[in-house]
Amino acid sequence: MGCGGFEDSFPGLYEDQAFYAKMWLRYPVYVKSECWDKYRRHPNSMTIQADRAKALDEARLAYLNWLNDYLREQGYEGTEVWRAARTERLVCSAGGVGRIYGRTRRLVRRALACAKLTAT
Repeated sequence: MGCGGFEDSFPGLYEDQAFYAKMWLRYPVYVKSECWDKYRRHPNSMTIQADRAKALDEARLAYLNWLNDYLREQGYEGTEVWRAARTERLVCSAGGVGRIYGRTRRLVRRALACAKLTAT
């Protein structure tokens, strides 16, 4: 029994976050205030290239649109995690969120984790 794997619609950007969202909604998550993951960035990374091409915000919005649809399909509409994802999508569609990528990524992960913990 898996969580559906990676999304083909996000090659190179946000495929990890789509996978994490699926996994966190399906399995128990241990939440701690300390960050344990590492995100490697280098001058030739897909993220840096997308940022240079001014495509990072567009890619983020595409991911957040997918996340909202996925949460709705999975029956999370109206929940705290759905409201958090919807708020992030609205902020992103207003523009300029590429610079706050890390903060919003952590916010959505925490909301997903809280939703999973309250559901179990």
